[in-house]
Amino acid sequence: MSTTQPPTPADASRFVAQSRRHSSPLCFAAEDDGDVLPPADLLWEAQNIPEQHFLHRQTFSHDRPFAVLFAVGLAVLLSTMTVDYLSAETNHPIPGIYRSIISAQPRLLGDTVLAIAVSLLWMLLLLAALRPFLYLLTIAVPFALAVLCICARESLGLGLLFPAFLCFLWIFVVYRRRRSLSRAVDIIQLACRIYCDCFALLGVAAAVLAVWVAFTAMWIPAFARVFLDSRGLSFPLAVYYSIMYLWTWGVLSGIQRATTSAVVAHWYFHRHDDITPSTLVVQSLFSHTLNSNLGTISFSSLLILLTRLPFLVLPRKLAWILAFFLPGQISSLSSPLALVYSSIKSTPLLTAARATGQLYFLDQSHPFASYKLCKMLLFATRGTTACAMAAAAMTSNGVLVGLVAASIGWIVVGAVEGTIGMIVDAVFVCFAIDAQSNSGGYGHCRDAWNAFGGYS
Repeated sequence: MSTTQPPTPADASRFVAQSRRHSSPLCFAAEDDGDVLPPADLLWEAQNIPEQHFLHRQTFSHDRPFAVLFAVGLAVLLSTMTVDYLSAETNHPIPGIYRSIISAQPRLLGDTVLAIAVSLLWMLLLLAALRPFLYLLTIAVPFALAVLCICARESLGLGLLFPAFLCFLWIFVVYRRRRSLSRAVDIIQLACRIYCDCFALLGVAAAVLAVWVAFTAMWIPAFARVFLDSRGLSFPLAVYYSIMYLWTWGVLSGIQRATTSAVVAHWYFHRHDDITPSTLVVQSLFSHTLNSNLGTISFSSLLILLTRLPFLVLPRKLAWILAFFLPGQISSLSSPLALVYSSIKSTPLLTAARATGQLYFLDQSHPFASYKLCKMLLFATRGTTACAMAAAAMTSNGVLVGLVAASIGWIVVGAVEGTIGMIVDAVFVCFAIDAQSNSGGYGHCRDAWNAFGGYS
């Protein structure tokens, strides 16, 4: 009887690494294993493993016109800021909006510092006491929203219904998916483990946050000066400034998501056969993202902005009518999972959107329910912080300043929470890819299969 065992995914991954190691600028020198031809099923398995794109100096760029469009829009924004700063008139009465924004700058700076402190505390609790913290968070969120409703009932008015609705929605969803709660915690625990193994991702998050804080510090005074314009251009300029502000954050967040996804894919499929230090891997994949995926990131963030912004600014009925006529293709293109797949496989966004829709677990109840509950748990701290900062700012500085404060809380806390969430997205897509190309066993990551539930 033959004692030959069937090849495992790790064998296929090792074969891929050995076949590419001679061209790798990052891997250390290894002994020659000989010119042994791999079995046919190893070759089939190797074709389904995402490539280590940082091993090749790729110069191509997907969806390049959208990167050019974003660069032009950003250049126009900076030029307009400069011209407006040099030519704005100050000899006429100063509008109340301008005074409100300028007087609220110390508060917004304090909110930024507070949001950074909350995000650091959140990360420490995740790394030190993950399971107790998440179970406590599940109970604490409704109480936090209730306190927010009580404290901000005068300033919010009818807007009080929104946090009240979120409170009841949270209780309903947690109760309905209570059986998936343990798996959701396991998924976050796996994401934290990957974060610790690839801790250089914290540097990417810090760099993105630093660029955004510097851009915001420049944008807020320029946005306030827009309302000094006496030629009737205040409203269109304010709209343009707001769109470019949100698009810029979308691009920065997309760069972080694409880099994180590529790093997680490398960890998931190649951690056993690649001895490259994680810091060097993160640096190389960050460079690859800027060189090859910037157009895809700009395309994805623009679609997300155009499809989600109407739901925030248009009346509810009109927004739902617009959503009814929105093609499904655009909805799939604007999905963050499409950008994750594009970063893992290094494909254009259109190809990634079609492939993402065909992944096995995206329409299955068991792993997908755990994934969605996991995302909701990660969303809790971010959303609660943003709502609290918005309510506090609206009380003394008005609605516009409250919206700016909410965006600061959302984005700053998201720089840390978002990293864990991006890791969860990437692990889920890697798990789905692994499940499609694997007929049995635990694939490339036993912990991922245990957390998501495999085929059970």
